[in-house]
Amino acid sequence: MTSLSWYSGLKTLFSKYIHPWSVPARRIYVFTGLIALLMAILSSDFIPKLDVALGQPSPETIKANKSIQFEDVEQTEEQREKAEEEVGLIYSYDVSALDRSLSEIQDFFDQIRAIQLVEGIVFEEKVDLAKSRFPGLFSEEALHYLLALPSEKLKEVEAGAIEAARRIMEEKITSADLPEQKNKVQGVVESVPISADDAPVVTQIVKNYLRPTAYYDHEETEKARREARLSVSPVIISVKKGELIVQEGVIGDDRTMLILEKLGLLQQSFDWKRALSTFLLLAGGSAILFIYMRKFNQEIYGSPRLLALLALVTIVFTAVAKLFAVLSDVHASFWGYLIPVSAVAMLTTILFEARLSIIQVFFVSLITGIATGFDFSFVMVNFLGGIFATYFVSQVSYRQEIMKGGVLTALSLAYMIFATNIPFTDNIPALLYNMSMGGVNGVVGAIFTIGALPFLESTFGITTGMSLVELINPNNPLLKKLLIQAPGTYNHSLIVGNLAESAAEAIGADSLLVRVGAYFHDIGKLKRPYFFSENQLGENVHDDINPGLSRLVVINHVKDGVEIAEKERLPKVVIDCIQQHHGTSIISYFYDREKKLKNKEIVDEQTFRYPGRKPQTKEAAILMLADAVEATARSLSSPTPNHLQQMTRDIIYNRLADGQLDECNLTLREINKIVSAFSQVLVSIYHVRVKYP
Repeated sequence: MTSLSWYSGLKTLFSKYIHPWSVPARRIYVFTGLIALLMAILSSDFIPKLDVALGQPSPETIKANKSIQFEDVEQTEEQREKAEEEVGLIYSYDVSALDRSLSEIQDFFDQIRAIQLVEGIVFEEKVDLAKSRFPGLFSEEALHYLLALPSEKLKEVEAGAIEAARRIMEEKITSADLPEQKNKVQGVVESVPISADDAPVVTQIVKNYLRPTAYYDHEETEKARREARLSVSPVIISVKKGELIVQEGVIGDDRTMLILEKLGLLQQSFDWKRALSTFLLLAGGSAILFIYMRKFNQEIYGSPRLLALLALVTIVFTAVAKLFAVLSDVHASFWGYLIPVSAVAMLTTILFEARLSIIQVFFVSLITGIATGFDFSFVMVNFLGGIFATYFVSQVSYRQEIMKGGVLTALSLAYMIFATNIPFTDNIPALLYNMSMGGVNGVVGAIFTIGALPFLESTFGITTGMSLVELINPNNPLLKKLLIQAPGTYNHSLIVGNLAESAAEAIGADSLLVRVGAYFHDIGKLKRPYFFSENQLGENVHDDINPGLSRLVVINHVKDGVEIAEKERLPKVVIDCIQQHHGTSIISYFYDREKKLKNKEIVDEQTFRYPGRKPQTKEAAILMLADAVEATARSLSSPTPNHLQQMTRDIIYNRLADGQLDECNLTLREINKIVSAFSQVLVSIYHVRVKYP
């Protein structure tokens, strides 16, 4: 690539994107400025808030800004720990303990019997032998008593000891319980069928062989503690919107501080996470809006002025939405139903288009969500209300019809408030009041739209369909003046309007604009109406004056029309139609007359051309062609269908060859459709009538 190519490329890039006043640069200014201002308006959600400290008096009375429900984790944990502590140690019954004790008792008596049968020693030596066998367990008297018992009596004592031990050890006995159970042995022994003399000995035997029958079961204990912990329900704190949290001057406790924290009112530092979330949502919503316009509406996307208007509507809405969200938090929830999404929808639909309004409603509903903490009722009601408002005003032609759309929107909002709130409230009067506020939203939105439209139209140079419809009212003073002072021009304008409207509909152009442009395109003829053939009843005044003078009169009707239009404050799009309806075409009739008069002298063709501009839009081009075709058709002596169609085609292609359509974006396909549309209308107007006898 040559250095010249590099330089040319950089120059193009600079002029198109980097130059501070280029359209792309100004579009970036609008985009970034919109996000920055929206962030500034919504910044109160993530900057430090209340200065309330634990144990200190509250500097102000604080109410809940929203309804919340949350678990008090600390209180829940305290109650669960308490439930765990209340679970005692769990002991499991040892079935084998009783068997072991009974076996030991039986073994004891077997040894007593064995000692009784020992031969070769005296009784006292048998007592000493027993003492050595059971050291420290039994008193000498008890052993002496048992060794002296006959066999049958010894069996009775053994049976009594076993029975007493069984009765005691059938219950769970822990190691800790053992001393207490030994103290109960005597009482149990007394209930056993043995003699009173046997009772002291049996008591000693049972006490010596009494064992714990229960052991500590760690696994079961832990299981019971877990179950006790799980049985404790979480401690839930519920706070309703508008509920008093702390009175001014009252010292806040732990619960108060926790509620303030959960409400997001105790934030002591910049909440960068919420700020980032807000930025991403706003940037995403704005991007969707701009991408839609880039793809489907280049007229708005390519106009920083219109983008600025859309941004202004969004910024004003956000400020109002944030104000109402704060009022809803502090005072009453109904303020949230007054957030004016419906007004934004109406303005966007009327100023721009219905499809763009749907995208805008989505964006401002997203902003509503950010402002209200994504309160489902507010977001859903306002979003659907905006959709309804878009639909109800999408076909309005008169300002009075906006009010009808507002009433229908009000009914829709009331319906949506009822549908979204009825499952969650038992307060019917409050619900009805909120529904009435939704109705107020729709009606006030319509009133605001009616009042704001003239200001926005004049400030940003926008012409709505309603403004155009109002201009073609037959009672319009300028049209009435044209009818009275230049009736031929008036009738010509009506026919041109029919032609232009038919062609515009055929190619998808703005049919209303071309009709309005047609009605006013020749108002410049009001200054000298009889210099134009359609208003002449007799002789043609141009027959007696110089073609050069005639040229000036005819050419000046364009300039005069622009002056009258500006004086009457007609919309710029209509003034453009007046200025461009002849383009730079030549006034061939007077040009040919001038050439005949001058004979062989050279006549400057440029002096017989209109000053322009050439048509810049499809609508202006259609108006130019309709004007030329109607004027020629009116002069035909035998306007047959074929003749009319050929005449139409010749005129249009002559204008094309003359370069009059170079600066508008008409295609050849569209030009052919225009020829067909013009021909159909002309045939219906100028067809040859049957001669009646």
